[in-house]
Amino acid sequence: MKNLLKFLKISVFLLVLLCFFISIPFFIYLKVMPYAVSNDRLITFVEKNASKSLGVDVNIDSPVLKTGLNTNIDFKVKEISISKDKTEYFSLKNFDSSISFAQILEKTIILNKLGADYIFADVNKLMTLSGEQKPQQEQKPFDWTIDWFNSLLYIKKCVIVYNLDKDTSIKIDARNLEITESREPKFVRFDIAAIVKKKSHELKFFLSDRDTVYIKDKRLSIDRGILVVNQSKIFINASADRKNGYDVNLYANNFDLKNIIQLLRSNLIMPNGDELLSFYKDIYGSFDFKINLNKKKGLEG
Repeated sequence: MKNLLKFLKISVFLLVLLCFFISIPFFIYLKVMPYAVSNDRLITFVEKNASKSLGVDVNIDSPVLKTGLNTNIDFKVKEISISKDKTEYFSLKNFDSSISFAQILEKTIILNKLGADYIFADVNKLMTLSGEQKPQQEQKPFDWTIDWFNSLLYIKKCVIVYNLDKDTSIKIDARNLEITESREPKFVRFDIAAIVKKKSHELKFFLSDRDTVYIKDKRLSIDRGILVVNQSKIFINASADRKNGYDVNLYANNFDLKNIIQLLRSNLIMPNGDELLSFYKDIYGSFDFKINLNKKKGLEG
């Protein structure tokens, strides 16, 4: 009888000990991780070390990590910004994301939501950051799958500035970027304006989805999209998928030749385009064109 009681006591102790060790990962996942992400001392530590490493001011405002007994993890942050001497390098506002590990045994991460209200990036300034450069290592193939087909992806406003050289600047202002949650079709929405300036020359681009860009049967399609270049229009019909590759048709009527000249002078297409055109003056006219680009035949037109 004594031996039986002793055996039961040992069994209960081992069972309690086992439950304790099993509960540790759940405790870390449910309590420790969310607390650590939002902890002011840890945030300050990360800010100071990042600022010291990069030589700029890094600010992280109100990060929140939410976990639960389900398979979802939600992460939000009010703002992440990088600046120096009150000059803005990068800003991310109201970032919101959600992923699911429901199919983790199948090596699949489900992306439920990924978005932000505002993103700003000064490419030239970001390229000057003085982070420690480590030798590149050979990258191993990533054998996990990111499932985003049912996700909500959006950016309400995105501004990117870049100086190609001392005379040429590019500014991209994108708004209402979204891949909708709806399926069959899943619409891709955007309003994108870009301005290229080269001394006294200015080239304006505008592209809007106009409900012509969508994903259906895992195939991306553009039905008569319109790219506006200054006052001229380029029409776009395109499709792409993993099985068949891509097929793009571009065509225009009465396209203003001045737009091509200004694009060449910006050196975006040809590094010495401005120099080559210096021998010519007062080039005027318009033309029609049709170009096809696909995976099998390449460029035709």
